[in-house]
Amino acid sequence: MNIDLTQPWCTYCTTHSTGFYYYGKAKTCKVLDGTYKGSGIRWKLSQLHDIFEYSTWTTTVDQTFDTEEEAYSAEEILIPLSMLSDPYCLNMNAGGRIGKYQNHGKLFKQILSKKRALTKSVKTAKAKEKIAKLHLAIKTLKNGKNNSK
Repeated sequence: MNIDLTQPWCTYCTTHSTGFYYYGKAKTCKVLDGTYKGSGIRWKLSQLHDIFEYSTWTTTVDQTFDTEEEAYSAEEILIPLSMLSDPYCLNMNAGGRIGKYQNHGKLFKQILSKKRALTKSVKTAKAKEKIAKLHLAIKTLKNGKNNSK
């Protein structure tokens, strides 16, 4: 196993005390300083639950590499397709370039896009409701003026 923490790329494992885990490839410095623990959609969605808050996860460097290409090759071995059937595995795709953004990146963008659209439609519906109430109030006022003549 090659661990030279001065090398720019690494494979890593992020684990939780409940048994859930996520494997990946990243810049070594980001993993070491704790600013990077994963990017998969399942891992990100787990953060929505109180018991899985960011600080409760531990990330360790598995191997380090001189090039990103070497790290991708190691990730391909680290995350085989068979691992994805483990219910505690938060990876959605096999490792390496084969799985890179084929599903989870697009899915995450679609979820965010739908959330934004829904929020916008709710705001638009509320605005339309307010406008309709204002029109009704104006109409009522006009009718009141016409009736008072």
